[in-house]
Amino acid sequence: FAFMAKHNETYHTDDVPRANEKIYGAALSTCRKAGHAKRALTLMGKMIKEGLKPNAVTFNTVIMAQLEPRPYDNIQDDRADVERALLAFRVMKEQQQQQQ
Repeated sequence: FAFMAKHNETYHTDDVPRANEKIYGAALSTCRKAGHAKRALTLMGKMIKEGLKPNAVTFNTVIMAQLEPRPYDNIQDDRADVERALLAFRVMKEQQQQQQ
């Protein structure tokens, strides 16, 4: 923002499009590939709070992110990883029940 202020440019948040399911899907996929399991779960929660509906691919991406090994972790907490994966699965089931 400092650059824009220096050049008398304004930044309007109205000009920025809202994230949609595709944007979130891409971000979740990036989290998974980068090994950011907790961030993926948090991002999915934000997606739902914004009223967007994750699909099966979205949930699968988040679940797999929780279960895949993360090379940068010195100590991987398998129990916590499985618990986060189960949380994502429960959220998916709740979303399915709400749609019926």
